Amino acid sequence: MDFTPDAKRAFQVQSYGPASTIEGVRLVELVASPHCQLHLDVKAMSSEKHSIPVVIETSKDWFVHLHANDPNLLGPGMGDVEFGEEPSIL
Repeated sequence: MDFTPDAKRAFQVQSYGPASTIEGVRLVELVASPHCQLHLDVKAMSSEKHSIPVVIETSKDWFVHLHANDPNLLGPGMGDVEFGEEPSIL
């Protein structure tokens, strides 16, 4: 795989289960490459200790992609997560 600075590929880190978004941020910082980026997922964030808006706000400098799904794997607004603050944070 070509990981030179002008390559158009990226490795996106996503936290699930016991791993937290903060651990994903630490990994992205450790790798320290523009090709290693953070990927946020509402389903995964719903099990975090902090609220979804707080997780998004504290990781906004590192993430490049957000899945706006619901923990029930359906679309936004089709489950228990209230999508209110997230769009304004983005």
